[in-house]
Amino acid sequence: MARLLTLALAEATRRESDYSVVAWNLDTNSWVLIKQLPIKSFKDKSGNPIWDIFGITEAEIEHITGKRPEVSRIDSGCKQYYVDLITDYDKRIGLLEKIVVTSIENDVYHGPNWVGLVKVNEVIDLNISKRHENQRSYNPERTFFWNNRIIFLDGTNHKWNSPCKDLRWKKYWLEQIYHNGRNQLDIKNRWINYLNNNYTFFIVEIYPPWKGPGVFRDGAGHYFGICGILSIPK
Repeated sequence: MARLLTLALAEATRRESDYSVVAWNLDTNSWVLIKQLPIKSFKDKSGNPIWDIFGITEAEIEHITGKRPEVSRIDSGCKQYYVDLITDYDKRIGLLEKIVVTSIENDVYHGPNWVGLVKVNEVIDLNISKRHENQRSYNPERTFFWNNRIIFLDGTNHKWNSPCKDLRWKKYWLEQIYHNGRNQLDIKNRWINYLNNNYTFFIVEIYPPWKGPGVFRDGAGHYFGICGILSIPK
């Protein structure tokens, strides 16, 4: 069984059965991206975690033929085991420093993987707004119908404006803005300060092009999303 360190839990599509786990395989030192997981699979029947941030889960996985190198599936005939949670500060930082990169374009898009852990030099702005309000299925109580974007500088000070699909992040903003009616500007400024005063990393996923070969950020599907936010106090 593979020992998988979970680093992101992400919203994948509008389907409530379609979430993603992004993990680092501690045995092969490689990325694993498990898609199309129902959210209920993140915990067992007793409410204990199976997949959790900085948790280590043992699972039988196999690469899906024809997919990107990180994309894998879980062997449905085998149980997953949550074996440990890394809580030690130095261990967390040490693990991240081993796999972090500085440039989204050079190290991830032009690198061997479609997933990467990127150092964040500065968070400039956070934007949260409703989306798809004209669709028949529109439901403002679901995270999918809220657009979360982050403007930031990566480790090379390249400026990016990216959608964020981190499930915890989207749930937090839905709860604070929609359910609790809190002022978005106040929360935004607090979070910008928090992220900038900590060691902050984004797990990013490059999305395959929709229309064949193109240039990164050319609007043909060559773009990326933030699927996980990790921010550790200095």
